[in-house]
Amino acid sequence: MSLLDLSFIDEARALEVEAIDTGRGTSEFTLAPGPSNFDVDVGEGDEEALHGRPADDVFELGERLKNLPRYVDLARMAFQQRELTYPFQIDDSGQALVVSSGQKQLALRVADLSRVIRQGNPEASKFEKRAFRALQRLIGGWGVCVGSPRETEGIGAEKAIREYRSRLLGHERGSLWPADFSPNGDHGADGFLIVGRGWGGPIAFYQSKNTGFDLESHPEEFSRIPAIAEDWFGKKVNLGRRVIPVLALNTILSIELKEKIYAERGEHGVHIIDAVDVLAAEHIAPTHATLRPECIVL
Repeated sequence: MSLLDLSFIDEARALEVEAIDTGRGTSEFTLAPGPSNFDVDVGEGDEEALHGRPADDVFELGERLKNLPRYVDLARMAFQQRELTYPFQIDDSGQALVVSSGQKQLALRVADLSRVIRQGNPEASKFEKRAFRALQRLIGGWGVCVGSPRETEGIGAEKAIREYRSRLLGHERGSLWPADFSPNGDHGADGFLIVGRGWGGPIAFYQSKNTGFDLESHPEEFSRIPAIAEDWFGKKVNLGRRVIPVLALNTILSIELKEKIYAERGEHGVHIIDAVDVLAAEHIAPTHATLRPECIVL
């Protein structure tokens, strides 16, 4: 398994959902067909290896036993780094997770995020806005989550961009307009967060994916930030201030893993806000009205 093959995280997070739902585990042997249910003969060597159980179940259990301690160690570190306690522990069988004593409420919230990984709308849209609010609580500033303003579902790209610009201060917007408006309505942005609005601070360019980390599916929009920001701001905003790429992922990462992912992307490195960051941010009470982000719901 390569350094950035983090598929084991998604696999283990399914166990968090199982721990809350108290249902059958994904590799539980109790419901596996016995030898009498098979129509094919099993060789002596295979029979000894499988003990009359499906080979897929045996292999899946082996992967779980190998990766579960690794995942729990990672999760504990990630939660500790955000001043939280990972609310699950490995059960006595070593094959599943159980809720730690006194951690039921946080465990429910963790499992709710784990439950919606890779689900499309409306869950993906909910995660997008939830992670954006968390980002703003963590770094402050003024922001708008622009969502996906498709004409058939919302107000459409042109109206969305005009609405966005109407919320900008005079010095923040220009007079340039896109040659045409994107059919998907967002022109490649999920949100913008202006940090230090009163003194011309940096801008966070926000993208959201309701998935775990996959190096191969890195959003291509991050390579087009200047053009995308120009569509929304009406000027080449990147020439006058730093534009910081931020990617929200529904995963669990330690700070060290985030840094390795950033380095792997080279000049297209992005900062990641993950599920642990979302949970940590939701423990922070807003101290000022400007900390409540505006979200254009389209």
